[in-house]
Amino acid sequence: MTIKDYLKEKFASIGLSLKQSDLWDLDVNADEELTKDNKTEVYKAFVEFIPSLLLRPKEMSEGGASITRVAKSDIVAFYSNECERLDLKNTLVPKKVEKEKKPKVKFY
Repeated sequence: MTIKDYLKEKFASIGLSLKQSDLWDLDVNADEELTKDNKTEVYKAFVEFIPSLLLRPKEMSEGGASITRVAKSDIVAFYSNECERLDLKNTLVPKKVEKEKKPKVKFY
C-alpha cells in the first residue's frame, strides 16, 4: 500500500476525499510504500493536518451526488485524543489560564 492509498482511506474514514493539494500540504512522499518504519510519521502528518480539514464544508452536493463529513465535534475529539496519545501540540484547544496567572484588574 502506498502512502497515498493509506491517506485516501484515512480521509475517507472521516467523510473527506484526498486532493493532490492535500498531499503537498502533508509534505509526504505519496508514491512511497507505507512501512512499519514510516507509518507513525505519516499518521502524525495526517493528525497534524486535521485542523485544516475543519475549514471544509460539512456537506456538499453537486449533480445529484452528495458528500457529508463527520461532525466537527467528532473530529475535534478524535484530534484531541490523538494529540495526547502521540504527544503532539493540540492547536484546536486553547491553553487553560492557570488561576494564579490570570490578569488582575482593579477598579477604583
